Amino acid sequence: MKILQSLVLLFVVSCMADDDLSNLQNIFGKNEVVKRSNDHLLNDTEFETQARDVYMNFLKTSSLTIKDNLGSYFKLWREVVEIPGPFATDVEKKNGISQLRSVDDFMPLLFLDDFLDNRDEAEEDKKTLFDVLFSNQSSRVKFFFAGDDDIINGLVLASQYK
Repeated sequence: MKILQSLVLLFVVSCMADDDLSNLQNIFGKNEVVKRSNDHLLNDTEFETQARDVYMNFLKTSSLTIKDNLGSYFKLWREVVEIPGPFATDVEKKNGISQLRSVDDFMPLLFLDDFLDNRDEAEEDKKTLFDVLFSNQSSRVKFFFAGDDDIINGLVLASQYK
């Protein structure tokens, strides 16, 4: 029987406040939450390239990966969903969260649900995460899924701020 392992990376592009970064790192881990700044809003190709680059850097430091074949962890790489903003109102934010939590893709949803719900302070942690991902400054949220088609799967949740 295979035991599946999950690697999760949270990635926010641009203007996330340092306090938000610290809060997320305290909850999810220092290496699991990354902030990148750019001098412009990224197009789709740039956004995905940056997400892949950040995930690759994460894999290089993770104790769960085999370092001589990091490319294998991208075998299943795909964008699961893009949720366009704005998220200026509570209704827009709730709709964004609902879209993220109801993707029609079994494996990504399984790992996302496990990541979000299988923790001691799940409700509080999700609120903190969703407040950053679906901030009123966020122009879009993307959910990427990766894996080696064997036992390691990964999630990248990325938000681009205006």
